[in-house]
Amino acid sequence: MTLSHEQKIHFQSIVDSAPIAIQPLAAALLKYMDNRDYDIETLIAAQQYSSLEELFSGPLFEVLIMFSSQERALKIKKLALRFDATMFQRGVLRRSFRSSQPVQDHLFQCLQLIEEMLTFEEITLQELLTNHRQYEHGTYPNYSSYVLKNENTKVMGFNVFEQLLAEELSLENPSIEEAVEGILFDEHQSSFFGHPFIRGIFKSSNHRMHDALGKLLLAAARQEGLRQAIVENIDHGNLDAQLNMMKLIQEHRLTRFSSVIRAVDTWMGLGYNSFENQKITEEVLALAIQAIEEDSFVEQLLTSERTIDIYVALWATATKDYPKLNDLVTILLKRDKHIQLTTLAFLKNLSKISFTAPFVKDLILSTKDIELFAFAWGNFLYANHHINSEYARDNEWENPSNLHARKHTVTRD
Repeated sequence: MTLSHEQKIHFQSIVDSAPIAIQPLAAALLKYMDNRDYDIETLIAAQQYSSLEELFSGPLFEVLIMFSSQERALKIKKLALRFDATMFQRGVLRRSFRSSQPVQDHLFQCLQLIEEMLTFEEITLQELLTNHRQYEHGTYPNYSSYVLKNENTKVMGFNVFEQLLAEELSLENPSIEEAVEGILFDEHQSSFFGHPFIRGIFKSSNHRMHDALGKLLLAAARQEGLRQAIVENIDHGNLDAQLNMMKLIQEHRLTRFSSVIRAVDTWMGLGYNSFENQKITEEVLALAIQAIEEDSFVEQLLTSERTIDIYVALWATATKDYPKLNDLVTILLKRDKHIQLTTLAFLKNLSKISFTAPFVKDLILSTKDIELFAFAWGNFLYANHHINSEYARDNEWENPSNLHARKHTVTRD
């Protein structure tokens, strides 16, 4: 978003009077909020923070206090720390991958949260939920959505809303639980019910609210829109919530519905054509559930010659913590061609250039197989820095002219 003239003047005066030590970070945050300048990512990356707790206990926390107050800075920190348990990708091409490198992989989400917390007036979640008929929200995929009061007054960004709802439900706040249940089971399907609301529930650790969404999913016999809204957002929550909903889908054979088939594909990234057959979807879902629950089963899948087994093993590993793929990928890229191609296809869905580059660069520079080259090269090209808050390590690559020459000399076996 672009700040209003008044907001920009206000924050600039704070930056101008900031202590020298934190002035560059304060200025970078202002530039991000005003015109989406991403210099702040470089400044934070240079500090090599190992956790979100460390990030929000250093100079950034001091800047947040200056831009708001001690109380609001603490609230921002508390909500940001919740990203630790959720997937790091966003948007329609996301996969349900999680990370033990939260500063790098969740920084973009943290910056969105900070911006919304600093640029909106305070409003309580209780007030928002209790008077929900006064509000509307944006539609999927919510790149620029707000919870609105009346027609033109924006009162809370959806990033804040989701994190705040997850926090209060995790604390089992009875008044919030009552308000949420009132919206969930409203016969008239309140306009407040939608993607941000569902994501907030799944991001919480409140099992009773997860069960309530499960019951609503089962009750949506002829409501494809409702069913789609729920299943498309299952992966936004913590792993326990996702696993429990996957089991519910399996137990009640909900893969007979096209919205569920599309949702499974969204989580895993195999491609819609792979799921046109319901039996294939059921098999993949069963493999995925067992792989998440049993590490020994993942090891078993990794010895298979079936491409679907290899893909599910990689997916289950990345769904818990994608950096643990490191040793697995090294081994798989030395196996037969169909396993190599499957691994490269998976890495493309991961869309983490800094992670995949070391694996694919040797293939790009050495393979004489045009298909392997194409899959490996696709990994180099397929990077989304805004979704992943990524820092591609260009120095790991040889001279671009050498790569260009290699591209034109590759031959088909």
